[in-house]
Amino acid sequence: MASSENTSPGLFQTLVLAATLTAAARLSRAWRERQAGVDPTEDEPRDVAEAYVQDAIRTLQTEALQLRTTHVLLHTAEEGDDARAVRHFDGLTTLQRLVDLLQRTHQRLLSLYPAATPELAETARARYTDGLGLVEATATVAQVEVDAFAAAVLSFAAELEEAFG
Repeated sequence: MASSENTSPGLFQTLVLAATLTAAARLSRAWRERQAGVDPTEDEPRDVAEAYVQDAIRTLQTEALQLRTTHVLLHTAEEGDDARAVRHFDGLTTLQRLVDLLQRTHQRLLSLYPAATPELAETARARYTDGLGLVEATATVAQVEVDAFAAAVLSFAAELEEAFG
């Protein structure tokens, strides 16, 4: 990301605030789920898990395309430091949303066995692991890596659509 010396005053603080609010929202959602008795280690009823997976298909597709677009523009568009910083932040938050969604989808697929094959659940876990690796290495991630990850997520979404769409 562009350094704070090259960006407009307040942009860095705004992005930090947005990241903090995003993290707080994730924590709040997890807390509410726990309060409601949702245990991610337990199987969900088939109809609930299947509805979640069906909704996840479109979201996976949308977020993967958004990630791909953001990352391409980040590396090709002639923009100022502020725009690049915001675009980089958008890419990171999109990537994190995809990783979270892949993890939750994997959990739901485990609840859907045998309708969801072990291979499909393993693909979800592998995409989650790939995405987590990108999140942890954001400073050194190349455009080709993000594009490959987005393509793999789109392929996985197509597999889900074939099985549950």
